[in-house]
Amino acid sequence: MSNFGAYKEALQLRLVNTIWDDEQLRSDFFSDPKKVLAAEGVIDLPDALHVEVLQEKDEVFRFVVPVSPPMDEAWVRYEQMASWYLFAVGWWWWMTREGRPQAAEKLRNGIQVAIIGKIWKDPAYREWILKDPKAALSSETGLTFPSSLAVEPLEDTPQLMHLVVPRRPTENAWANEANDVGAIFVAAHTWWWWLSGLRLAGPSPGTVSGWVS
Repeated sequence: MSNFGAYKEALQLRLVNTIWDDEQLRSDFFSDPKKVLAAEGVIDLPDALHVEVLQEKDEVFRFVVPVSPPMDEAWVRYEQMASWYLFAVGWWWWMTREGRPQAAEKLRNGIQVAIIGKIWKDPAYREWILKDPKAALSSETGLTFPSSLAVEPLEDTPQLMHLVVPRRPTENAWANEANDVGAIFVAAHTWWWWLSGLRLAGPSPGTVSGWVS
């Protein structure tokens, strides 16, 4: 099963909520994530793909650098990532309301296009985000990240996929930094990638609806 939408994302939310409360399931997920994902109805991943599970943690932003899709799948994969647009517009509205329209515009453009699009299409940017992810993200989003924050790039390959398990919102220190937009972005991104990253792991749907372009 690889078609994603509200139902699949609801299953992912249920899974992470259970992981928080059920020590046995948590242990099972960290030791054999593919088996748990299949059993929970989220996705069946290929046998050849190794999945490494990590926990979100304070002081470290674990940023997954996704695999670049084949050129003939590019638009389909962009459409699968279209929730970037809604995510970006929400941030744009909030930052504009706070009197930061120039930074807001850069954030919207950066989140929607540069972070994913540049990683996929710009080898130099991909190399930069792997070598100095904090500077690369700051440049494209217009945000300043906390000085105490380390950014750890996790590079996916066709044989390796990283999953970062989000912490409970009440336990996430960055989510409490309400006056620091960079800190809030860090807290929100791990959640977004938990819901969106698995979309890229399944077979290409093969068609584009047209609205994304």
